[in-house]
Amino acid sequence: MRTTTSNGWVRGFAGVAVAALLLGAGVLSCPPAAMGAIDPPGAPMAAPGSRVHPDASLFLVVPDDFSVFSGGGMPPEYSLVASLAGTPDGGTMDVVMYSQVWKHDDGHLLFAYQLENDSTTDARRANLVGFDPGIANILDCGVLDFGGDMPFDQGEILQLKLTQDSAWQLAYIFEARNTSGGMVRHLIPPGQTSKWFYAETDATTWTTSYATVQDSGQSADGIDVLVPAPEPATIVLVAAGALLTALRRRRVR
Repeated sequence: MRTTTSNGWVRGFAGVAVAALLLGAGVLSCPPAAMGAIDPPGAPMAAPGSRVHPDASLFLVVPDDFSVFSGGGMPPEYSLVASLAGTPDGGTMDVVMYSQVWKHDDGHLLFAYQLENDSTTDARRANLVGFDPGIANILDCGVLDFGGDMPFDQGEILQLKLTQDSAWQLAYIFEARNTSGGMVRHLIPPGQTSKWFYAETDATTWTTSYATVQDSGQSADGIDVLVPAPEPATIVLVAAGALLTALRRRRVR
C-alpha cells in the first residue's frame, strides 16, 4: 500500500494555466515547520561527491562525513509525513524499495530508504533519481542503526555517491574500495532487507521519482520513490516564465 501526504500548496495561486502546470509536476509539499542534521558532517555533500562507511576496521577509502545514527529511534523533532512502497515496472529482479519523508520542526526534510530483496540474486546498489543539487543540498547522510553503534552491521550500505548521468541520482552501494585497492562487499542477499539509509536535505517539499536496483547482469527498473522537489515559489516562477515565453512566441507568429 502506498501513502503520501500534502498540504495542497497549489491552492491559492492565481491563474488556471500556472495551476495546471504545478499539478502536472506532481509536487507534494509540507509547510515550513527547525533543525540541524541528525549527525552533521563538516559541510553539505559536494556534487558530484562520494562518502563511505566510517568503520575503520573496513579500511575503506576516504571514510569522511558518512553518519551512522545509533539512537533508539528518530529524534522527537522529526515527524513522518509521507511513505511509499515502490516495486519495479520492469527488469529481472523482484525487490521493494521503501521510502519515507521525515519533517523536522523547522520544515526541512530527511529522506529515508530501505531495500527488500525478494529476487534470486544479490542486490549490489540502488540509484535514486531526483537528488538534483540545484533543487536541494544534502546536509547529512548515512545509515539509521537504531540501538546500534558505529561499527558496520550487515545490511548497512558501504558507499553513497552523488552523480549525474542523464539525470542527477544518489547511489546507495553495498560495496566499496579499500585502501589496498580491492573491494569490500556486503551485498544484500535474496530474502534479506537492508538497514534504513538516509539523506537529510534542505528541501521543504517532495515529489515522486524513480529508482533502479542492480546486481551483475540483472536489474529492477522504474521503482517509485520519494525525493526532494523544488520550492513551490520556484516552480511558480518557472511555470510563469514558460507561459510568458509561449505567449510571446504566439504573438510573434
